[in-house]
Amino acid sequence: MFQIFGKLQMAIADLMLSGINRKYFHFEIRDGVFIAKNNSRNSYFSILFFFVMAVMPLNIIQAFADKPIVNLEFLIYFGLVVPIFGIIGLRKFLWLIRGKEQIIIDGKQLTHQKSGTFLTKKKVYDLSQIRNVRDIKNPTHYLGYATDELNKYVLQGLQKQRIIRAIMWLMTIGQIGFTYKNQKVRLFNQLDDSQIAFIIRELEKRLDANQG
Repeated sequence: MFQIFGKLQMAIADLMLSGINRKYFHFEIRDGVFIAKNNSRNSYFSILFFFVMAVMPLNIIQAFADKPIVNLEFLIYFGLVVPIFGIIGLRKFLWLIRGKEQIIIDGKQLTHQKSGTFLTKKKVYDLSQIRNVRDIKNPTHYLGYATDELNKYVLQGLQKQRIIRAIMWLMTIGQIGFTYKNQKVRLFNQLDDSQIAFIIRELEKRLDANQG
């Protein structure tokens, strides 16, 4: 019975995660500088949701065409609320369909930047302050009372739920993580396990060299 329920839950999660395939990873090392690039991840549901938000400001045209009574509520809704939702929706929509992420490790710094949308900010991290570089692709939650089979479904379910939430509400899903000045930092989307391990090795190698 649990197997049927678990498979049904996985099927629903897979449906929610289906989207345009933008899976991409590229790296290069030039003159000792490590550069890695990755695309954003999306789902059809998230693209539709944020597209609807992005076109909300078009309602302003219709609202004025209907010759409404312009009062305080009207001004707040169509002059503030609708434009804000439109900006948020357009920013996220562009990220979902054309977003790119890049890290550059040069000397004593790691630079993390996003492109493909607007209102993004380049972030620079001092390598000497980076701690606990880790693979965060899979959740580490474990139910002590669970059978191996049950635990497998739980872990898969947690992973897919995390990805669904991240696609909707975050820019980066997070495949590689580290701690920087007590803050958790997430990097990249939809990487293979071998790619994650490779980036972690390269980062740790440069962290060791910097500390040495």
